[in-house]
Amino acid sequence: MTSSPPDVKQAAATFCATFKMSCQEATSALADPSSDRNAILQTISTLSKDLVAATVYLPTYDQRQCNSMLKALQDQMNTTNPPRQKFSFASRRAQAKPAHSTVATGSPPSLKSTGQLATVVAPSEAPSEPPPRTTTSRTISDVQHQRIILPASTTEESSRDHELAGLKNCVVSLLDASVAAIHASNLENCLIFVGPVGGSVLIESCRSCVFVLTCRQFRMHNTTQTTILLQINSHPIIEDCSGIRFAPYPRDRLLAHHSEALSSARYAAASIDPAEESNKVGSVEDFKWLRRGQSPNWCLVDGGLPGRQVVEVLAGAEDWKEKLVETLAGNNTIVQ
Repeated sequence: MTSSPPDVKQAAATFCATFKMSCQEATSALADPSSDRNAILQTISTLSKDLVAATVYLPTYDQRQCNSMLKALQDQMNTTNPPRQKFSFASRRAQAKPAHSTVATGSPPSLKSTGQLATVVAPSEAPSEPPPRTTTSRTISDVQHQRIILPASTTEESSRDHELAGLKNCVVSLLDASVAAIHASNLENCLIFVGPVGGSVLIESCRSCVFVLTCRQFRMHNTTQTTILLQINSHPIIEDCSGIRFAPYPRDRLLAHHSEALSSARYAAASIDPAEESNKVGSVEDFKWLRRGQSPNWCLVDGGLPGRQVVEVLAGAEDWKEKLVETLAGNNTIVQ
């Protein structure tokens, strides 16, 4: 893969410098008791929107640095008990969705079917010396009634951003892939498995899905009747969502079949603590619920899913489609 064009590099460098300066100014303002808290909240909201929009071209390293600065600013604001304000994120869409599964840096992947098992095979890339901080991406879109199992990443392969869009009645496993960040949009009746994600997960406009994932940052918008099995060390964020339930990530159940993908080394590389006591899955922040007390838009459940069925769907049982329907049916029993 060739290095990024100069204009993209310049845009990323300019954004990071401006973002850092804005964070520093907001931090200084927080130290001043006479500062306008509402104005600072608006600044944080704008910074968050700008960062989400910039992830289209920002390298993964820069995304993490900016996310870290933004989180530090948010934590400082929270310690002063400010009034809760509307906090929104912009969409990451910068280009029209492709009509089929593609890999952004090369030819489209092949979709090989063996019985009822569909496996996306990434194309081989010619050996070359990759430039520093190169970020590749993979998109899977507009697929129905398929089981898509991405192959294990090689030791030489860098983490990729993954985008899932327009999927319906699908099972997708990214457990063995090296994932830097995920953007899932317009999914319906899907079951998504993901191993440790070193960056952020953004879910938008999904319905009746189950996400089984572990990540550093989690954000969800405009999504309904969906279950999230999550391991995370920061507070999950939702907005404009309803009928959402959260539960702990079933690492122990998945380890039997994916010991390498869920190894301690993978968690360490993603800077995620897998310990149960470090999981903040129950500390969800609903930016659409500004009142005191529990938001009616989400709840925390123990288990919440028939774990055996989930594993069988992933493992490729002959009746996996029927088991998928049974598994997803649990989303309709959420207390509103």
